[in-house]
Amino acid sequence: MPIGSPKASNQYGMLLLELPFMLLITALMFKVLWCYHQQLQRQFLQIEWRQQAWQLVYYSLEAAGAQQGEAVHRPPLPSVAWKRRWHRSPLLADCQRLTVTISRSAAVQAQLSAVYCPAPPVVTTLY
Repeated sequence: MPIGSPKASNQYGMLLLELPFMLLITALMFKVLWCYHQQLQRQFLQIEWRQQAWQLVYYSLEAAGAQQGEAVHRPPLPSVAWKRRWHRSPLLADCQRLTVTISRSAAVQAQLSAVYCPAPPVVTTLY
């Protein structure tokens, strides 16, 4: 079949109408992949922030337990987006419950409580 015949020209390459559709499909594919990437990135950030919140609340409570009866040392927060709340409530026999809440948003929150009691006095008896 000669090269200039109509059947030969339809066998090779793409039609002029196919090109815009291929470009549209390619653009949609990249848009879907970009949205998927953004969603994965948000989810990984949420997981990282939750882990960081639990770490901060644990260290805050640990520091408060080590400095019982004194001013509580507050470890610094990573940024101004983080909020920390302390709540002390008295219990029986001079004990106290300390609750620390660390939050970044409504979805990222960690709350931990501990009970601290004073050490009993040491009694020494001389014989």
